[in-house]
Amino acid sequence: MKGHKRYVLGSVLAGFLAVVLMAPAGSAEAFWGFGKTKKENNVNYVGAVANVKGGSKIATSTISTITVISPNGGEILKAGNSYTIKWKTEGIDKKTAVSVFLERIDEDMVERTLIVTTTNKGSYKWLIPNSQMTGSFFRVVLKTGEPYFVSDASDENFSIVQLTKKDILLVGMDSSSPAYYMVAAGTANVLLGNLKISAPGEGIIFKKIGLKMTGSNLSQSHNIRKLTLWDGPAQVGEAIFAGNSKNATMVFPNSVLIPKMGYKILAIKADLEEIGLREFGQQGAFIAVNYDGLGSAEGVGQESGITIKSNSKETSFSGVRMFKSFPLIAKVPVPTNTLNNGSMSLARFKVTANSTGDVGLYKFTVKVYANNATVSSVNAYAYTDSGFSSAVSGIGAGGKMLNLDLFVSSIQGVPLEIYPQTTTGASTTIQIPAGQTRYFDIMGVIAGVISGASVSTQVEGDSAYPKLATLMGNYTDMERDSNNDLIWSPNATTASTITYKDWTNGYGVSGLPSTNLMAEVISK
Repeated sequence: MKGHKRYVLGSVLAGFLAVVLMAPAGSAEAFWGFGKTKKENNVNYVGAVANVKGGSKIATSTISTITVISPNGGEILKAGNSYTIKWKTEGIDKKTAVSVFLERIDEDMVERTLIVTTTNKGSYKWLIPNSQMTGSFFRVVLKTGEPYFVSDASDENFSIVQLTKKDILLVGMDSSSPAYYMVAAGTANVLLGNLKISAPGEGIIFKKIGLKMTGSNLSQSHNIRKLTLWDGPAQVGEAIFAGNSKNATMVFPNSVLIPKMGYKILAIKADLEEIGLREFGQQGAFIAVNYDGLGSAEGVGQESGITIKSNSKETSFSGVRMFKSFPLIAKVPVPTNTLNNGSMSLARFKVTANSTGDVGLYKFTVKVYANNATVSSVNAYAYTDSGFSSAVSGIGAGGKMLNLDLFVSSIQGVPLEIYPQTTTGASTTIQIPAGQTRYFDIMGVIAGVISGASVSTQVEGDSAYPKLATLMGNYTDMERDSNNDLIWSPNATTASTITYKDWTNGYGVSGLPSTNLMAEVISK
């Protein structure tokens, strides 16, 4: 705050000055320097320096200051919006408490209201309440306590006005945003979500938006090479997460016009890092980037020329999960849907590895429900062709997956866990090369069929990602999790053995919903 400078010369200091001035010529020279400040009260101690020849005595002081940077006068702030109060200090520890006040000057009255007491971090994000009294005679006042006792205020007054419909910028999640899905590492332009930017009043020239990475703390921003924002086919903005920061501000080189009383849909996309040796990408990383909320989107009114900030809450997009590769599952028709006694195909499905890499399969789970019939000797057979004639090698004879059949009989809906095994019963995995498909046939022996009998078989899905201390786990980690119906590996660097921490479950696998694969029903 501008004002008169005040200097206090104490009696002790005056006496000391007199002694120096009365010293014999040539025996002493004295120099005094007094600190001067732009603003009243933002210095806690103005020191003096005395240099006396021959005495080698130097008296010094430490100057501590706090200075308001913004708002510093002339600004028009709007109730209901967020703004950043900024300041700088010298000679003050960052742990020192700083009290931030809003000062209102009304004729001869000065009213101060505490906004917050925080540490000396140089800034504070201030949401002006909608109920805030308006006017043009406001200043920000900063104060510190012991041991500094310094303060400062805005140089000039600023204004607070009420937000009107004309001044509103709305940011939200559009309904066209994708649900959770898997994505391959190294993919460019991965759609993370669609923002709906609305201008209920005047048209707004959209200038910038704050974005942040949300979700698991295990998933780091270095999984993203860059973020982009798209208006249809045109890219309008670009940003990166610097260092380990999970916040980024996207400034548009060419302004985006949000039409008067209208809206635009802008797509947030990401270029992802690769996964593998000497690569930065994390296997199983969950990636979600959202609008940061609380005034982090900003534009300029097309008619008024006033800066308009959004006070919309942050968005909550579903996000994607990144793997080197991933499986896609689809149902395949059985030879017949007519139920008869004897050995029959109960269900068929196929698993295709994404073109980005091989996929390992360790386990899948089925449930069988029988009505007016019995089912026994359930097993699965794996094939390399859609004709179900060429058996997968490395497992049982004829592509048989389990060394011993599973018995169902009258037990209804019991999970039947199917693991690839060798002819000797040793656990193994089925590796599906990149872009290739393996075909699976669930077989069982039917007996006691009468009119109206039916057998229903479904492949089970998982309803949540594993609860792990790491992003991926080994097979025992997966088995301990409550969601363990499908266990597979994206093979980060090589074909994963069951002991590698490179396995996950079926949550989000394309074609295998958490509500399970559509049941295959055969009936009489």
